[in-house]
Amino acid sequence: MFKNTIFWLVLSACFPYFLQAQTPRLVVPVGHTKYISAISMSPNGKLVLTSSYEEGTKLWDNNGREVVSVPATSYVNAFSPDGQYFLTADTGNTMVMWDLSGKLKFRFSGHTDEVRFVAWMPDGKWVVSADYGGDLILWDLTGTKIRELKGVRNPTITADGQFIVSAEGYQVSIWNISGTLVHQFEDAELKKAYESSFKDSGIVIPTDSYFTSVAVSPDQKSIATCTYDGKGGIWSWQGEKLHTFRDGSEVRFSPDGKYLLTAPGRGTFAQLLDQSGQTLQQFWFNGLIGNAIFTPDGKISWISSTKKHTN
Repeated sequence: MFKNTIFWLVLSACFPYFLQAQTPRLVVPVGHTKYISAISMSPNGKLVLTSSYEEGTKLWDNNGREVVSVPATSYVNAFSPDGQYFLTADTGNTMVMWDLSGKLKFRFSGHTDEVRFVAWMPDGKWVVSADYGGDLILWDLTGTKIRELKGVRNPTITADGQFIVSAEGYQVSIWNISGTLVHQFEDAELKKAYESSFKDSGIVIPTDSYFTSVAVSPDQKSIATCTYDGKGGIWSWQGEKLHTFRDGSEVRFSPDGKYLLTAPGRGTFAQLLDQSGQTLQQFWFNGLIGNAIFTPDGKISWISSTKKHTN
């Protein structure tokens, strides 16, 4: 479907005082001709990492110049805290560490399903991977398994590195770094949709109301969730639903925790929200949006799309 399509990264202002200026600051034609499945930015804000599950991973500078290309077909990627290395998934259910020259430094093997999440712990001493089947592994940098957790889907790591938060179906789970489940809470609306998806005969009627993304504010006071059909929620750490929003299946907090950025997962607009879920700005595209992330300073965002920005 996406053959012969140039994918774009759009750099857009993301603070309220920019709301009147809808034109993006920078539009970079990216040399991917397949769908961009992941974007990350280096901690110093000078490099952008893009991955395509169909055609590999590329490293770019801020001016859109390709610096490195590696043959890692991946849904995910992540920079190390010092910005000197990056992680991708790869074929064979593995996670791979690369340096900035594109040299493969280490291959982490141990999953039995496709790797869909990679991350560094904040201190840079451990890395984390999770697969499609819900198995999460913490590793040291020599490839030794530190810990394994089961049933962890759509995970994220808290800013202090002490907790892993996951969201699956209608349930959010919080694990400590030792692997102990410390808290769970449910979305009553999603639970009702799940329960009503079973007929008396036990046949499942498909529902699109299930969690696809979870994010935790830097101060760990708020948790944001999104569902496949675009229902968003903002929760307290204890699981009280505080606010709702619409039209996002992926969500991220800004570095200062004051804003959220949502992407629709192949819809046509991304949104900047405040802490109460109110829309501050929308970024519309002629094509489908794949990802949206904040830059490290939180002032602007990178958004990937199949076509250019329209406002």
